[in-house]
Amino acid sequence: MTLRVNLARSSREAMQRRLREAGHAVTEHSSGPAALVLETAVDVERLPGFSEGLLSVQDAAAQWAARLLAPRSGERVLDACAAPGGKTGHLLESANGDLQLTALDVDGARLGRVRDNLRRLGYPAAMVVGLPGNEHGAVAANAVSALPPLDGVDVVVAGPGLGPGVGTARVVAHLRRSARRLVLDADAINVHRDAPEQLAEHAGELVLTPHERELARIGGGADGPDAWARRVEQVPRLAAELRATIVAKGPGTIIAAPDGRVWVTPLGSPALGSGGTGDVLAGIIAAAVAADAAAAARGTPGDLPLAVARAVWWHAAAGVAAGADRGQRSTATDLLAALPRTLGALVAAHSGGAPMTDATRLRPGKLPWEVWQTPGTPATGSPSWSSPS
Repeated sequence: MTLRVNLARSSREAMQRRLREAGHAVTEHSSGPAALVLETAVDVERLPGFSEGLLSVQDAAAQWAARLLAPRSGERVLDACAAPGGKTGHLLESANGDLQLTALDVDGARLGRVRDNLRRLGYPAAMVVGLPGNEHGAVAANAVSALPPLDGVDVVVAGPGLGPGVGTARVVAHLRRSARRLVLDADAINVHRDAPEQLAEHAGELVLTPHERELARIGGGADGPDAWARRVEQVPRLAAELRATIVAKGPGTIIAAPDGRVWVTPLGSPALGSGGTGDVLAGIIAAAVAADAAAAARGTPGDLPLAVARAVWWHAAAGVAAGADRGQRSTATDLLAALPRTLGALVAAHSGGAPMTDATRLRPGKLPWEVWQTPGTPATGSPSWSSPS
């Protein structure tokens, strides 16, 4: 039975001692610095350090994958065919958890094992579930059976690239009934056009990210232009009726919380209208919501709507920066590349370090971030509304 020591948190020598003290015959394996071999296979729950994430079961040859890739901190990694999660965890261990790692597998049930292993190791990762399709390329009618259990998933994003159809509608309905926190975008919103009231039927917290036509389809207006013209009244109303945080996308994006709070993002750029940037926004929102959930688990009061509003502002600021770099012809990939330095500039500015960039600098007529994040702060002409810098 071959084991892998989590070298980010222990050493091979220390784990050998613990295993021997527990009565296990163990030797080092020559294939790598983390490999150990138990003379007799045992139930993993009996191994000291396993439940703590200090040990994992992994074949010695498989341990070469992370060693050969040698990921560096901050790199973006795609682990295709990730289940059951051995190399996924090893990759994260190799960079002390500092990777933008996406775990991909066609089997949703097996992805549940990846999730369980990463939870044991204490590392986060985005998991992409592949759904079966039909002969027309749409999500199959029985695709819901491919979804993994969601009990340990912090946040789910659905919509980008999903397509319309019966299969999509069934998948989204299942997610509404099961997910703790759910972000719906694009066709995951559109499948409710004939019965938008169903969006109020959700078990956990819900975030909707419609553009003006999608906003009209869920009850925000007669059509896209009408929904956009009436968004100031309609978006807060829908947020309360659907018990959802709604991000009405477009110039001056509005974020409305179910409790009546509303934020406006005055930043904007033509770069934010290019294909895929809305998908990026859904991902950034999900990451912010997951971070808010993690903070709440540590005892910090959570505030999902505020986390969403911050994510929208980060996305807009990164879009402005990306557009400045590319003459307003940037892509979703350019926006993603601009996001880390945009966040870095915010951190530096709020810690007294380097000045803000053009995308994040306070501008005349705009409220500063410290005021924006305070619920109930009035903005010009809009009592109880707030606006970021």
